[in-house]
Amino acid sequence: MTVARRLFRRLYRCAAVTLIAVALTAADASPARAGPVEIALDRDQSVRAGRHFLARGRADIALAMARALVAADARDAEALILLAAALQAQGDNDAARAAAQRAHRNATDDQQRFEAAMLAGRSDYRRGAHTRAQWWVRRAAHAAPDAEARATAERNFAHVRRANPLELSLSFGVAGSSNINQGSSADMVEIFGLPFRLDGAAQALSGTEFALDAGLAYRIGQRAHSATTLHAGVTARAYRLSREARVLAPEARSSDYAFQSLEAGVAHRFSAGPGEAIHEIAGTVGRSWYGGAALSDFARIDLSRATALSARTGLRFTLTGQRQARRDSAARSSTTLGVQADVNHALESGARLRITGALRQTRAGSAEVQHSAQRGQLTYVMAEPVAGVRLSSTLGLERRRYPAQMLAPEGRRDLRGRIGLSASFEEIEYMGFSPSLNLEVSRTRSNVAMHERRSVDLFMGIASRF
Repeated sequence: MTVARRLFRRLYRCAAVTLIAVALTAADASPARAGPVEIALDRDQSVRAGRHFLARGRADIALAMARALVAADARDAEALILLAAALQAQGDNDAARAAAQRAHRNATDDQQRFEAAMLAGRSDYRRGAHTRAQWWVRRAAHAAPDAEARATAERNFAHVRRANPLELSLSFGVAGSSNINQGSSADMVEIFGLPFRLDGAAQALSGTEFALDAGLAYRIGQRAHSATTLHAGVTARAYRLSREARVLAPEARSSDYAFQSLEAGVAHRFSAGPGEAIHEIAGTVGRSWYGGAALSDFARIDLSRATALSARTGLRFTLTGQRQARRDSAARSSTTLGVQADVNHALESGARLRITGALRQTRAGSAEVQHSAQRGQLTYVMAEPVAGVRLSSTLGLERRRYPAQMLAPEGRRDLRGRIGLSASFEEIEYMGFSPSLNLEVSRTRSNVAMHERRSVDLFMGIASRF
């Protein structure tokens, strides 16, 4: 050990000893004590003593001790954590956040990283920087040394999220699909008794889908039982045709099937009081693009009512009205009215069950667009992960009826069924985000052969666990 190093440690020890003497004199002074009592403590004992004084409400003593410890070693993570906690207890959240950040940078284990991130998040929360606080609490959850600490971080995250007027959402993924263009599964169809071969671009084309969904919501007003929120969202889908698809449809380009949508709106949610039904009215306007050209402008209004049927069962009704003004063909412009009911039930095992039923009526000038539809869906989410993988499954069925048209004088009838399986790999996690894998198999039966479809999609994405 160098002479400078030994001198450094001696000064460190003297600082701690002097502070403890002053602290004990201030904390335990009585008329019977005529003067200060010096007690020699090493670095670890000084940290424990500082935490003890902080727990007893003597943040002033803990702060003095922490500053001495940090003066002795500016990279001591435990001393910086004590400093941040003491500053926070005294209401100096700016300085507390700075100290917590330094502690996080110099942390040597998960416990230190967890404590530092939680302190930084709490300081940001108290400063009103809720989004930054959420970021820090996610980092705390990632570093949590045990399940109890993890649960604490998740509870704090939920609390900060409720308080934050700004809500951001982002999801992205990649999917392999056997039918990116929603083409026919048939290559030959019969029209008026004569066989015809479908053009390659009208048949199912396989490829890869790249998906991005982003949303932003900002609460502009809130009272005890109501809130008003502005929201905006963007959806983007890009594709890459497979080699087989390019052979089948040599003139098709991947960009022909690209889709984007941009929307914005406002929503107002209210209830009569705690435990009462929650009502929401939302209005949205937007535009969509397909193949690089404007597809439609749309406006939508949603009315919903959510209520608890029991401690484990909830019911939600939604009424929807939408008007689409097509930019490619006025005859395809449409007005849609729909109603949907969702029942969510938590089983005694902890598994979750969701049952959905929906009706929809679409009016349009085109017989290819106008239709009525009935849809049912059942979703089951397992209670506990299996080998670190949480599984859920979905079974859906939708029936559509179209008006009479040239190829179906009695009206076109479609029946679509789909089965989905989702796996979330919870043991592979970073800051609350885990990869997911979704498999969906669907088939559409129709009395018009060219509308027969089959599709197998395997989607890989990233999802938040809390």
